[in-house]
Amino acid sequence: MSKIFQVRYTVADKTVAHEHYTEKGGRNDAKALSKVIGNAMMGEIDVDDAGEQSMVRIWEFTGGEIGKPIKREGPPSPVEVVKTVEDTRLPEGKIEKKAKAPRLSDEEKIAKIKADAEEKLQQIAAGTFVLPVKGRKSSGERAPRKETDGTDRVAKLVADLQISERAAQIISGAKLNITGRRMRVTLAVINADGPILASQIVDQLNASGKEDREVVLDDVMSAVYHSNFLFSREEQPWRITIKDRSNGDKKLNLVPVKIEYEGDEVEDEADDSGEGEAA
Repeated sequence: MSKIFQVRYTVADKTVAHEHYTEKGGRNDAKALSKVIGNAMMGEIDVDDAGEQSMVRIWEFTGGEIGKPIKREGPPSPVEVVKTVEDTRLPEGKIEKKAKAPRLSDEEKIAKIKADAEEKLQQIAAGTFVLPVKGRKSSGERAPRKETDGTDRVAKLVADLQISERAAQIISGAKLNITGRRMRVTLAVINADGPILASQIVDQLNASGKEDREVVLDDVMSAVYHSNFLFSREEQPWRITIKDRSNGDKKLNLVPVKIEYEGDEVEDEADDSGEGEAA
């Protein structure tokens, strides 16, 4: 019996995988991928002597953060493996250590410090000395922050996903990964335009043919909790409400919420006092 760790991710609506011999290698790969594309998934797979594979558990990675392990049973679903365990295996060989620089004597250390100090004094006298600051480039200026155009992103979402402008604005505002399952769950709640059962979303996703495995109720609820977190983090005026059903199902509904900013309370009190009104 042996193990492999398979990392799956989606690019342009196509799911592919990397395989690793070690859990550490798989985790590092999944973390790096999720930082770039938003999310990734790692599965622990047992391989018996006959080559038959069986899932043990999976982890979901979002933005470089790992989620709790989820137990799984049965064979993994088919996927295109673009990197096998041999491709991801670290090369074996003798590690050559770099030769250590000779240790300086006390006199040599003092001479080096003196030379550095004299050079700085010369720069100060010439007016060319710049105080070292973390993050500052050699020019002494910080690189400008790249700005994104929200309007262009909404238009792109409408064209790429064939969704309404309202749905695109909500997804864009929450900064949801447009190729992930969380986006598809959130879009199902938005398109319902009212209450919808989590089990209905499970059926929709499994019937779409876009999922890399069978979706269960826990997958939908995990996506809902994450979307609510993003709505809150990005200060978006939306939340997905969750109501328990007697059969264990959940009723979901996207509702608008009021976003209160610091200082609103002071302004409201001023309005109520009547200050500023004409006599």
